[in-house]
Amino acid sequence: MIPAFAIIRLSGERKQVKRVGKNMFFCNVSCANIYREASFHSEVDTQVLMWEALEPLERKNDFVRVRCEDGYEGWLNRHQLAEREKPRENVLPVTRMQAVIWADVERKEPLADLTAGGSLLVVQSGPRGLEVELPDGRRGWVGHQVCVPLGGFTRENLTRVARGFMGLPYHWGGKSGKGVDCSGLVQLSHKLLGRAIRRDSPMQYEDARPVSDNFNGGEAGDLLFFAESGTRITHVAIRLDRDYFIHARGRVRINSSREENTLYDQGLARTFVEVRTFF
Repeated sequence: MIPAFAIIRLSGERKQVKRVGKNMFFCNVSCANIYREASFHSEVDTQVLMWEALEPLERKNDFVRVRCEDGYEGWLNRHQLAEREKPRENVLPVTRMQAVIWADVERKEPLADLTAGGSLLVVQSGPRGLEVELPDGRRGWVGHQVCVPLGGFTRENLTRVARGFMGLPYHWGGKSGKGVDCSGLVQLSHKLLGRAIRRDSPMQYEDARPVSDNFNGGEAGDLLFFAESGTRITHVAIRLDRDYFIHARGRVRINSSREENTLYDQGLARTFVEVRTFF
């Protein structure tokens, strides 16, 4: 069964996708790096995901400087984007950690891969899955389970979604089901529940509401912020309950804010700054 929030016809007939507005650039692969300079040898600052809208700012050789949906700016290789009009409806979030778009409904040949945090433009729904369209116009099929809604933005749902990334490798600039950095984990977990927040931990600290300056403070779903050098925020975690929090450091892992607990980390305790929240 297709998720209830999808705005598409459930008949087997193909629906003409409605589009409105001027042409835009969209990420045309599951996950693409945004570089600080127009070179693959440059530092990666963040990523963009399938169907993420991009505002072009400047072109240089095979790279385009873009502004991402969360306001971030950087350089993206032109072979990883497509230009088209913005879809008005039928766009669903990808909630599965990783998945495949198949070139045919029988799922014999892969067309593209997907990762959590991206989106899909749905053309039609049928008993065997969803027919979807990529930004460059290619079409394929995915199972209904790829876009299963994860619920509303609640504390319980946020901690459940974050736990689902346990063990995922740390990836500098990562914000997808392929790998995350600390603020990428926080942004992605919120995004999958419909709550858009900015990208980096200092930005998240600035935007979130203060809760407590106690390392053991806060409720499930609140954010713990850390400053590893000086006063600038450099790390963020999600409170799971009164004892534990989850964060990306080497991999997505759980630590404790209770000194007597075996998962307590003195280094994290020493650099803790404050608990803040988006609730």
